[in-house]
Amino acid sequence: MNQTSSKLSFYSVAALLVVALGVWGVMSWQSKISASSEGDEFITKSIPFKVGDNEVNLDRSLDLSGRIIGLNGSLITIEEAKQRGIIEGVYNSKGQELDAKDLLSPNSSFIIKVKDISSSPALFF
Repeated sequence: MNQTSSKLSFYSVAALLVVALGVWGVMSWQSKISASSEGDEFITKSIPFKVGDNEVNLDRSLDLSGRIIGLNGSLITIEEAKQRGIIEGVYNSKGQELDAKDLLSPNSSFIIKVKDISSSPALFF
């Protein structure tokens, strides 16, 4: 192989790598996740958690009874996350704890108190 074709091969591989990373980035930013066994799918917005208070501002309604916390590749409910010791609870801006029966409206906010991030939990909605 001469030097010209060697450079061309290198640039082709580099361009392919850049395109692959771009596609992966877009797919991970907006991907479909199956929220239940019935196959309900929705476009997600993922918010990774930090230990302590995590304030979330909603742009659409959110049902707290659904599987909305991503944990090691699967979705779990708020109650499951509390039982596993991942979160302490979900609270409104006044500090009152919300439960699974609550439906949060668009343009509202809530706080998730996280205790453990070793399993990389994230909120999906």
